[in-house]
Amino acid sequence: LGKMVKECAHKQDDLFIRKEMDVQYHFDSDLYAWGDKKLLQKAVNNIISNAIHYSPDGAKIQIEAYKEDGKLTVRVENSGVHLDDEAVPRIFEAFYRVEKSRNRNTGGSGLGLYIVKMILELHKAGYRIENTLTGVAFIFSI
Repeated sequence: LGKMVKECAHKQDDLFIRKEMDVQYHFDSDLYAWGDKKLLQKAVNNIISNAIHYSPDGAKIQIEAYKEDGKLTVRVENSGVHLDDEAVPRIFEAFYRVEKSRNRNTGGSGLGLYIVKMILELHKAGYRIENTLTGVAFIFSI
């Protein structure tokens, strides 16, 4: 799992550079999980992509994969933004968008995190999104 998360992150290197982001990685070794690799890659790619797209230029992104309480945990935190409290419980709904203009230049279709939710639930993984002191963190455990 750690290797897969790292590969997904490095596929985004051009965007990290273009947005002058400070990206920090922490991956424990020997993290293995049973699951559909292509689906899990899709979920992780979407989580990292959201962290990039919804953060200002120069933001800090932390990408971690580690073992905790007998489960494998992936955590992606981006700085410089926070979610409104009313958005947090709705963020995984199909077609829900925090940015209300429906302008595709300022936001996605509202399906990305819904798809992530479906993939993680298929794998019986726990997941959450939360505001932190400096930004927003997406965490899932499998």
